[in-house]
Amino acid sequence: MNNDALLEKIRHGDKNSFRELEELAENENAEAMSNLAEIYLKGLGGFEISYKTALKLFNKAAKLDDPCALFYLGTFCRDGKYGLEQDGYKAAEYFIKGAQYVNPNNVAKFLNFAAEIYRYGKGGVRTDGYKALEYLLKAADLGNNSAKAELAMRHQL
Repeated sequence: MNNDALLEKIRHGDKNSFRELEELAENENAEAMSNLAEIYLKGLGGFEISYKTALKLFNKAAKLDDPCALFYLGTFCRDGKYGLEQDGYKAAEYFIKGAQYVNPNNVAKFLNFAAEIYRYGKGGVRTDGYKALEYLLKAADLGNNSAKAELAMRHQL
C-alpha cells in the first residue's frame, strides 16, 4: 500500500496502517517520515500531537530531500512556529531547496514563497527587491499565477 493510502486509513484511526507507516519511516522512506510527522503535528486519526516528534521526523525527511518536509520546515522557520526560531534566511533556503525536489507543478509555489520572504523581509531578512524579483520571475516563468499577478501589479506602478 502506498504512503497516501496509509495516511488516509490513519486519518480514520487505523492503528495497523500507522504501524506500517512507522516501519516504512524506520527504513528511511522520506515520504513516510513526512506523513508521520504530519500525523504528530496535527493529531490526525486521534493520535497524540507531539511537535517535538513531528520536527524530528521532518528534519530527518528534509535531510533526504523530501519536498513536503522542506516545505513544512520552511513555513515553520518563516513564522517561528513549533519551537523553531523565526529565521527568514533558513526558511528561504528550505523553499529553494524544496523547489529542486518537488513535483514540477509545485516548483513555482516554492519559489514564490522564497520571493515573499525577500519582498516583505520576513523572519529577520532585510528586504531585497532584487532577490524577490529573481524568484518571482522564476516562479512566473513556471506558471505561478500569484507570481504573475505580483509582476503585473509591479509593472503598473
